Parts: sequence; structure tokens; C-alpha cells
Amino acid sequence: MWAKNADPDECDIRFGSFEKIVVHLRNPFASFPSLIDENRTGWSKRIRFSYIKRSLGIDIRGNELEQAILGYLYYNRLALEKADFFFRIEHDYEKLRSYLSEYHSDLPELPEEETSKRVNSKPHSKAVRAKDWDAVSVSTKELLWQFCETYGYDYSPEILRPKFRWKLSALLIKLRFWVTLILVPKRRP
Repeated sequence: MWAKNADPDECDIRFGSFEKIVVHLRNPFASFPSLIDENRTGWSKRIRFSYIKRSLGIDIRGNELEQAILGYLYYNRLALEKADFFFRIEHDYEKLRSYLSEYHSDLPELPEEETSKRVNSKPHSKAVRAKDWDAVSVSTKELLWQFCETYGYDYSPEILRPKFRWKLSALLIKLRFWVTLILVPKRRP
């Protein structure tokens, strides 16, 4: 735990003080709006980013979306390195239940409707725009794609904003037009 006014260099996130460490993963694309809001809370961002810098030597930069992506990826990397078990909250209820039943044989049943209930439904202060995604570096997008492949998530930036798909289609139409201009020879009179 840490306090809001704590010095990030003095905060120590200890993964080793528990008998077993269980890490939950959340769909990264569903996480980014929340992480952008969380990063606007200066003390929280300073503590997490300072921990990442001390542990991995990485200084996170970029626009708000890129910082959310990199913070998500590197923090989860650190957590997963220490984890005895991980699960994806959207998909792995039975996997989690099986793991926990190794230690507690009398787990109560959790009705299916309880596992699919939306819990954190607070509105976010800003929607992620297509131009925010476009400003994210290719190397960061590659890291995100690798994470999605490794942990079984769809690499789906279009869920960040509904109009993203339309903007991508518009871009493909422009590219097709430009390719046509380049490849089709001009007619000579």
C-alpha cells in the first residue's frame, strides 16, 4: 500500500510477501480508458511508472493512450514474472475456480449471472479517438500485439472508439486510390 503523498522512490511494490500470487488480466483495449483516467491522478501514475523505471529501466513517454498501453504492458509483465497463477477476467472463471479449489475444497458456487455482471461502469472523462491511436508508435503497437497473441486477446483497436472502423475504411479507400494513381500508367494522347 502507499499513500497519495508518498514519494514514488520510497514506495515498494512487494510481490514476494504472499504465499501465492494470483494475477488477473483484463482485456487491454477495455482497460485503456480507465488507465488514462488513472494516469491523470498524478500520485498513482508516479508510483507505477517509477516502479517500472526502477525494475525495468524503462521511462514511459508518449501521448495519454501510449502511456496507458505501456503502463499496462510493463506493469503486467512485472506482475506475471512473480505470479504463481494468472487468469483473464473475461474468460477464465473455471480456470480460476480449479486453481483455487486446490487450496480450498469448499468454494461456494458463483452463479453465472454474477460472473458476467458489469461492476465498474463509471463513465470515463475522455473517449479514445482514432487520432490518439494513430499517434501511438509502431513499436508500442507491436508490443501490444505480442501481448494479445501471448494471452489470447483479440488485437482489436477498433473497440476503442466505434468510428475507428469507419476511419480505417476511409484510409483504405484513400490508399487504394493512391495505389491506383501510382500503378496505372497515364494515357498518352
